[in-house]
Amino acid sequence: MPHVKREGASYFVTFRLADSLPKQVLLRFQSEHAEALRRLPANARPEQTEEAHRELRRKIERYLDRGIGACHLRRPEIADMVAEALRHFHGDYYLLDDWVVMPNHVHTILWPMPNFTLSEILKAANAIRRGRPI
Repeated sequence: MPHVKREGASYFVTFRLADSLPKQVLLRFQSEHAEALRRLPANARPEQTEEAHRELRRKIERYLDRGIGACHLRRPEIADMVAEALRHFHGDYYLLDDWVVMPNHVHTILWPMPNFTLSEILKAANAIRRGRPI
């Protein structure tokens, strides 16, 4: 949950190209996730709920790893631009640990700097992507 800030916590963030996960596929995964949550007993342990959330994330990751879409990030010059953008705010907004640029998505591990939440970082990145100042 990007609006939650845990001091000293690292975050694993995945972002993807728009055509990498068709809307109907995502809606199907979300529907299956909602059904899995409904099937849990009323007194379900937190671990059971978390496992249902993990399963949704696994389905999405497996689908992304299939390389669906135009896979523009496969082009070295585009992958390099993404890598440079990740490094650009290292030390200002976050400390960047590991990252990998895949053909249609990107994984990062980062630590927000003091006074920054993950939500703020993601909003700033989205504003830059849309050509707006932050």
